[in-house]
Amino acid sequence: LSVSNLYGEDTYPFTLTVTERESWVHTWGGTESEEVNDLAIDEDGNVYLAGSTTTFSPVVGKETVLVMKYTPDGELAWVRTWGGEGDDHAEGIGITSEDEILVVGETNSFGAGHDDVLFLKYDFEGNLLWQKTWGTGDYERVNDVAVDAEGDIYIAGQWTVFGGGMDILVARFTADGKVSWAKTWAGGAADRAYGIALDEYGSAYVCGHTESFGAGGADALLLKYDCDGNLEWARTWGGTWDDGLSALMVGPDGNVHAVGSTSTFGAGNGDCLVQEWSPAGDLESTRTWGLTELDAAYTLICSGEGHMYVAGFTASLGSRRALMLKYDALGDLLSSRAWTGESSSVEVQAWDSRRNMYLAGHALHTTGSWQDAQGTINLVDGILGTPEGSETELEGEEGTPEGIVTSPVGVEDTGAGGADVLLMKNFPG
Repeated sequence: LSVSNLYGEDTYPFTLTVTERESWVHTWGGTESEEVNDLAIDEDGNVYLAGSTTTFSPVVGKETVLVMKYTPDGELAWVRTWGGEGDDHAEGIGITSEDEILVVGETNSFGAGHDDVLFLKYDFEGNLLWQKTWGTGDYERVNDVAVDAEGDIYIAGQWTVFGGGMDILVARFTADGKVSWAKTWAGGAADRAYGIALDEYGSAYVCGHTESFGAGGADALLLKYDCDGNLEWARTWGGTWDDGLSALMVGPDGNVHAVGSTSTFGAGNGDCLVQEWSPAGDLESTRTWGLTELDAAYTLICSGEGHMYVAGFTASLGSRRALMLKYDALGDLLSSRAWTGESSSVEVQAWDSRRNMYLAGHALHTTGSWQDAQGTINLVDGILGTPEGSETELEGEEGTPEGIVTSPVGVEDTGAGGADVLLMKNFPG
């Protein structure tokens, strides 16, 4: 979920010095793999995580929805899974105005077709209040979620016809899971949306990549919709090889900050990509950071002085390591740090009301520390484009699934095999 847009909360009201604040790190999992795709924090500082697990799935080898709650002190309060006989994922989580927990993702176990949009609502004790689906007879995949001040839910992902191409999916739902509008955007090849963010006027920005348009390979893609689902503009950016955007947010000045990866530009096989766009679709700046191998940015948040924290992973230090880059308001890099724990990555970040930063993703265990990672910084110029994609409206069906709910007991901190859930408070080590 794009926490920067959750019910109008301001995510940059302060300056954070993380080295002077309480910090801890925890992992949780089982013998297979667990992942986190989003987190939310309530007014008391409790942290809620959403993702998936294969260890505790009702069917061996399948993924099931995973929802967790931690206290501000790092104590695990409860764990819930939800799913059926197929693959089920949670991609977004947020706290509603009724002090309930909204989880959004997709289900292959229930619904009208192969994959449907999934809505789950819990209370703070982890009790499931209701469960709903929406979809067509084809595949609806959710990759990111944003919620506006009225509680309406916006999703971004892709829609795929069985045996056909992959199109971008953007849709808006009411707070109780009823569809307001659903649109696709396509160009004939594979197009994917990975991030969505809302501005104060109700416009929705969607980022991802397109293989249908651009300079070559896959190009970074940015779309802007109004609150009624009308496309205002579309932009591509890239070069000879694969380039794409993974996440974005609207800054205090109204500009759109987006991050991802580029294989065309930079120092290695893939570099972190950091861009700034105006609300009118003008590209203000493009920066890359990288070492010798694959580096990618998955998430970003801002602080009070305009500092931007970009996180993801680097594969240039042996195995994959969690990565954190800090930029000032002018876009200059202030620090770059990598987590020494192997096979780790940061997927999402958030602030709490007490100025603590939380990082979530996956790792094998808690052993590790943050060390300086001196990468190469570049200002680059790619090829801009204005693609003319085709748009369609989707008519889907609502459903009421009956998922299997469990409260599994996993292994904490030491690692149990495969990738475990990773949660950090501030910057340990």
